[in-house]
Amino acid sequence: PQSSPALHIGAIVKTACGMATATVDQVELRCLQENAMNLICQLLECFGKVPDSHQAGLNVLNDDIPQISSSIKNALGSPDDDSNESSCRLFFAGCRTLQMFLKMNITPDRPVLKRIFRPVVPDSSVVGFFSVDEKLPLEIARPPQCDDDDEGSFSALLVHLGRLWSVGSVP
Repeated sequence: PQSSPALHIGAIVKTACGMATATVDQVELRCLQENAMNLICQLLECFGKVPDSHQAGLNVLNDDIPQISSSIKNALGSPDDDSNESSCRLFFAGCRTLQMFLKMNITPDRPVLKRIFRPVVPDSSVVGFFSVDEKLPLEIARPPQCDDDDEGSFSALLVHLGRLWSVGSVP
């Protein structure tokens, strides 16, 4: 009998979420996790607005919200564990997935949204706050310099950009 991926969306999402948190012998598989986050982002975009035929007022991804939010939270916490390039790329994939999660309004549950959004909110040490009448703070006026050979510092900038981009694009 013929089948369609749309008929198995729950299993596909669960598999993608499993890949998004995959480890082998306590080692994170960052490349697999990043690609899984990109897949979850695509699934949210394609199926985020599809109503559930069995539960009125809910979408087909409603049952998978705990797994999806856990995967997003894991990706957003990756630079805390290790700040190499692959961790920063995973963080940025998590930012994109979080934005799609918010854009598609997957859940209106405030505690869930607060829990997964907290890692991307920059603190005052990352973003300098100052009034219009004040001079530009020194740490903003002269940001840290990156050497062309130092890929780690370039990827660390990706984390800062991802945080600012995510906060700036909240619907």
